[in-house]
Amino acid sequence: MNIDKYINWNEIWNEEVCLETSIDCLEDDNHHKVIEVIKQFQDDHNLELLPDECYIKNDKLFFFFGETGGQNESDTQGWSRDYCFVVDEEFLIMDASYEQG
Repeated sequence: MNIDKYINWNEIWNEEVCLETSIDCLEDDNHHKVIEVIKQFQDDHNLELLPDECYIKNDKLFFFFGETGGQNESDTQGWSRDYCFVVDEEFLIMDASYEQG
C-alpha cells in the first residue's frame, strides 16, 4: 500500500523543513553544491510543490518543486525547471538538485 498520497507534503515542507538551518548544518560538512541549490531555490519564484512526485524512501522524504512554460502549438514540450530536495528524519535537507530543460 502506498501511503505517500495521504501525506500533506505542503504542510511538512512549510512547517517542518527549515532552509536556513539546513544551510547552517551543511556548511559544516562542505556541501557547497547543495547550499547553492538551496539558495537558488530561495530566490526562485513561481515554483509549485509537486505532491504527486513526492515520496518516502528509507526514512528520507523526497520533495519535488517545478515550473513549466512555453508550450504552444509549435512547441508542445516547452521548458521546465525542477528542484528535488532529500530531507532526513530531523527535517534537514541532506541533498538537493536542480534541472532545467
